[in-house]
Amino acid sequence: MARAVRSAATVAMAVALVWIAWPRAAQTSLQALLRPLAPYRPIPGVTGGYTLSEAAPGHEGDLVLAATGGAQRIEIHILDRGSWPEAAHTPSFDVGYEVYGTHAPASDVAAVMTAVVDAVRANDPGNLRVADLARRSHTPSTLERILDRLRGGRGFVAGGLLVGVSVLLAQSSAGYCTLALLLAGLGLWLRATSLGLPFALDLDVQQLFTAHLPLLEGVWSTAFHNRHPPLMFLPLHAVQRWGQSEVVVRLPAVIAGTLIGPAILIGARWIRAEAAQARPPRYLAAVCAALAAAASPIFIDRSREVTELALFGLLAVLTVAVALRANQRPTAVTLAVVAVGHALLFWTYYLAVFALVGFFYLLGAE
Repeated sequence: MARAVRSAATVAMAVALVWIAWPRAAQTSLQALLRPLAPYRPIPGVTGGYTLSEAAPGHEGDLVLAATGGAQRIEIHILDRGSWPEAAHTPSFDVGYEVYGTHAPASDVAAVMTAVVDAVRANDPGNLRVADLARRSHTPSTLERILDRLRGGRGFVAGGLLVGVSVLLAQSSAGYCTLALLLAGLGLWLRATSLGLPFALDLDVQQLFTAHLPLLEGVWSTAFHNRHPPLMFLPLHAVQRWGQSEVVVRLPAVIAGTLIGPAILIGARWIRAEAAQARPPRYLAAVCAALAAAASPIFIDRSREVTELALFGLLAVLTVAVALRANQRPTAVTLAVVAVGHALLFWTYYLAVFALVGFFYLLGAE
């Protein structure tokens, strides 16, 4: 009976999660709404050389544009009609500027706002909402549309449902394995989407050049000349057999980042199942930690760089899991794995010592 109730609750919450996150088709793009204005082009009829930026999602379910001209900046917000009584109105939207984000003469503000409002009013057919607009002229990806759908309160509800479904799945061995696979899929989807974007950091390019050196020369250079742990340069060197495109060289970090969440989930279950004294499972803590690693924007960003941070995170999770297991039931194999894991951590990231000091402090406090 309990199993049937758990299964029904899992299905119900999964259906609710899909319904909340289901992406809406964009009826038009913001660029179409702003024509003849366009990003990074001077606004016609406005002195000062003001240009519009790409739109970014705001904190109130709105879209934010910045009009900049030299040191001057005007922050423009587009909201659903009826959200901002003091703003200018079009058939579907309220258009105004944020005083605290604006640094420009009043005459410039008036000219820019007139140009933007007139463009929106001329292209607005009515009965639209901000959620109906694609922020760019190209068709937004499914992931982008889902994330736009989850802005505001819907995101908190979806997060709660995701935790609930995960906790219920974790109640059985089969469900636990299924959850680990789903987390891996979610993590890969979040990290691999638009993987071919240009590098944002010069450090990524420098890492790539170093990894392209002959293997022994690259290891020697990073370890002894640059004083940088060299382990990450080994997978970077290996994947360059298939080229140096952004997609190829990001793969090691993407794969490592994808595996952190499932590793936390499986490691937690393994530690508690193998304990000398049986412990009640803590599904909520394990699930929340795994979900944070899989879906945290910071973890995702670090997993899309040509750096060692994602690999270090994966090695740290695996080493800590084996060390906790060895603390409960030490064997020659687990102790050897712990020793190798510690060595790899130090050869991956130069701040590994701080993570290990914290870990051993907590281990001694048990």
